[in-house]
Formats: sequence, structure tokens, C-alpha cells
Amino acid sequence: QLRDAPSEIAQDAFALSAIVVGILCASAFANEYRDRTIATTFTLVPERGGDVVAKAAAAAAVAVLAGVLTAAASYTVAAVWLAHAHVAWPWSAEQLAQAVGGDLALTVGVAIGGVGIGGLTQNAAFAGTVMGLTWFGVSNLLSNFVAFFRHYGIPAAETALTQPTGHHHYAFGGALAVTAALAAV
Repeated sequence: QLRDAPSEIAQDAFALSAIVVGILCASAFANEYRDRTIATTFTLVPERGGDVVAKAAAAAAVAVLAGVLTAAASYTVAAVWLAHAHVAWPWSAEQLAQAVGGDLALTVGVAIGGVGIGGLTQNAAFAGTVMGLTWFGVSNLLSNFVAFFRHYGIPAAETALTQPTGHHHYAFGGALAVTAALAAV
């Protein structure tokens, strides 16, 4: 159905945008260990918590920029596609704002998670692989075989955040909480 175009285009665009940002953030933090620049940082500022929070904030800023650009591009494509097919835009302004907010929250969550994975692995290639496998492999595999994960895992939270219409097992706030919890882990 063309009326589902905004949901489908945005979900795919934001999934790609989020994982690319997550991989970049994971690789950037992991490269600090390879290049040993992290040693200088930790020598000058021994309190590691503040440094990791600053890196997470930088990752969030990159994610918001990528998310805004992705939203502009994906929803513009959807609007042009719908207009060309003479189909009215299916969402209200509130639903569009919810979808964009959810997309941004998801992208920020993945970026912050990437910082954590980069710090844990301390290897850029491995960090990128872990991010990609977590997003595309493990979550999709679990969603296909484990009903609970299909309804309450990462893909369910993503759908609740990015698609304002339809039935979801999560409310928008619940999906935000799951995304924040995964980023914090």
C-alpha cells in the first residue's frame, strides 16, 4: 500500500543511518586505543567516566545530525512518491513529529551503544563487526525464532518508534525506555 510508504521508507532509511552512525562511533572510539591517543586522554583526565560521557555526547550530536538529514531525505522521497501517485499524506503533523522523534532517539541510542562497544572491544574492525552483527544478525535472527523478542526486542522498539500508526506491543514511551536501556548497557 502506498499509504504505508512513509513508514517503510523511513524505517529502512533510519535503520541504515543508525547502523552506519553506530559503526562509525564504535570504530572511532576503538581507534583511540589503537592509536594510543586514549592513553594521553586518560593521563590528562584520569576520571574516565567524564571522558566516556563526553564521547557519548559527541556520538549523540553526530547521530542527531545524521538523523535530521535522513528524516529530511526519506520523508521528502515519500512525499514526492505519494504526490506522484495522487495519494494523500497519511500522517498528521503530530504523527510525523513522533516518527521523526523516534527515529532520532533510535539513531542516538545506536550511536551511544557504538561508543560502548568501541570501548569494550578496543579494535575498530571488531567493533564495527559487533555493531553490524548485533543490529542485522542477532536481532533479526532472534525476531524470526523467538516470539517474545519479536514482540519486545530491538525490532519491536524500532517499529514502535518509527511507525506512529498501527498496533505495537510497545507504547512510544516504552520503546524509548528500551532504546535508552540498550544504549546504557
